[in-house]
Amino acid sequence: MDELEIWPKVRDSLTYLYLEQCRIYPAAKAIGIDGARLRLPVSCSALTLLMLGPGTTITHAAVRALTSIL
Repeated sequence: MDELEIWPKVRDSLTYLYLEQCRIYPAAKAIGIDGARLRLPVSCSALTLLMLGPGTTITHAAVRALTSIL
């Protein structure tokens, strides 16, 4: 039971992130988002749901980074 205490809580993460017309690439323990008006890293462990809209591209390495946190 003590092991459950070290797992991240849902309240500590983003509930969802919707992106469109941007490029998603891997960064150090995060994914980088490069859009027309923004450029920022997002921690993979902070995401609960990532929704990709029209015009979004994601690299294979970014998908691998997102799945490696499981």
